[in-house]
Amino acid sequence: MRDIVGTVSQAAGIPTGALVEAGNNANGYYWRFAGGLQVCLQNIDFTDTAVATANGAMFIASANTLWTYPISFPAGAPMVWG
Repeated sequence: MRDIVGTVSQAAGIPTGALVEAGNNANGYYWRFAGGLQVCLQNIDFTDTAVATANGAMFIASANTLWTYPISFPAGAPMVWG
């Protein structure tokens, strides 16, 4: 039997490590799953940012935020939701 939580790894596309890897650092939180899904989370404080530009029924801020992910993605470009 293997541990469910630990380092996620693969060999020739076959999961060889744990089912879920989780961690955090100054750049945010992450969860990596044996099937290849990786989720990263960061809290961003926009308290002092003006949000005054209408975009349909919503409003947007003109501030740009750069984010260094808390763990690198294994391959390919990440999809980002915000």
